Amino acid sequence: FSHLVSWESARSQKGGAPYNILPRKGETWALFKNWNINWRTDEKRKYEYEFVEILSDYDENNGVRVSYLEKVKGFVSIFRPKKEENETVIGNGSDKYRFAHMVPSVRMSGEEKKGVPVGSYELDPAALPQSIFE
Repeated sequence: FSHLVSWESARSQKGGAPYNILPRKGETWALFKNWNINWRTDEKRKYEYEFVEILSDYDENNGVRVSYLEKVKGFVSIFRPKKEENETVIGNGSDKYRFAHMVPSVRMSGEEKKGVPVGSYELDPAALPQSIFE
């Protein structure tokens, strides 16, 4: 899948990337579930994800505030904030590598269809793992 993302220029270190893609307030992102700093990229590995709403812009000193989302029963790609474990901060250390990818989304008014919660999100199905549809 492909979509526009916000980016900023980075101070290039030896071999470093010339830009940063960081979470911004109002976006929805996938986080690697049970993430570990020792992971290595593996095409065959089936990663699990958690989805979050970004509540604050990423800050190098304080990290970013997020709200975990849960799938709404009866819908394929509608998610709402979880009732418990609702807000947390993902720090600026190695935790920032939990961010897998930005997930394009649309905020719902609740009037789209019966059962759609006000303030929920419809996440782009192309950005979701196959396991969501099973």
